Amino acid sequence: YAHMVCSCLCSSSGPISSIYRVIERRTAKERIAKVVHNPKYFDWLRREMDILSRLHDSNIPHIHDAYETDKMLAIVLDK
Repeated sequence: YAHMVCSCLCSSSGPISSIYRVIERRTAKERIAKVVHNPKYFDWLRREMDILSRLHDSNIPHIHDAYETDKMLAIVLDK
């Protein structure tokens, strides 16, 4: 992956996802990763990605990247 997990931003994970602070290896920019580990919720995160990709507002984080395996789906957002 192009990003490296640095630390968990929240003291506990939510019922569906976890939020991590990540650093992009190529640019050293800090970003946020939202990770879902239960495939049952992948469609939920895909809908969120679709909505975020349509919104263009300085107060809404821009999707920088996304990763998917059979056990994990993650979106990387600008901080």
